[in-house]
Amino acid sequence: MEDPAHPAYPQELLDKVGPRNMVHSWATDKDDPTVMPRWGKVGKQKIEDAGTVENGIFSGLDWFPTFLAAAGEDSAVKGK
Repeated sequence: MEDPAHPAYPQELLDKVGPRNMVHSWATDKDDPTVMPRWGKVGKQKIEDAGTVENGIFSGLDWFPTFLAAAGEDSAVKGK
């Protein structure tokens, strides 16, 4: 089974090798000692987990084609 969005995808694999979630993170002045299993020590940042791409998270991201173009993926903007 190759599609981690499939309902029958084994949970133990999803937790270890599944796709990474989109996160919103920013710097803070406070040092957070929390250790997150996927990212390690939080440190001087705040992290919000926005979920997986499979949940349709990109559907509302109108800036995403511009991001791809800046990364060298011109076909995303040209619609090819």
